[in-house]
Amino acid sequence: MIPLVITGFGFAALFIPLTTVALSHTPRPQLADAAGLSSFVRQIGGSIGLTIFATLLGNYSKAADAGVGAHVSLLRPELANIVASSEVVLRGLAGRVARQGAVLAYEKIFLLQAVTFIVVLPLLFFLRQPKNAQTQHVEMTVE
Repeated sequence: MIPLVITGFGFAALFIPLTTVALSHTPRPQLADAAGLSSFVRQIGGSIGLTIFATLLGNYSKAADAGVGAHVSLLRPELANIVASSEVVLRGLAGRVARQGAVLAYEKIFLLQAVTFIVVLPLLFFLRQPKNAQTQHVEMTVE
């Protein structure tokens, strides 16, 4: 839960400055179109990224289930004492294997997200404001 909260906060802290920098050099008559295009691209990119990570999570979870399940055997003394050929116990073990596989899959996905973020981080260099850029004062009135 904590990594999800941190990720959500990080995205919230990232999108506002990113949108501001992206739209800061857009002429005023084209600002509405540029904001719409920026939102569209952000939504499409988010959907594609979510699809990729959801697919990878499913694949990693299945692989982790198989890896953990391979170590669950009645030949292991600690399991032989617990399992007395009871269906309920076998289902419980299957549930534990599935949970452990999900934990391993989430760990791998979060690591992949971190690596992706670090790879994209150098792109921040291109978001710098030029040193000789002049700021404009814009007054707005509410009618």
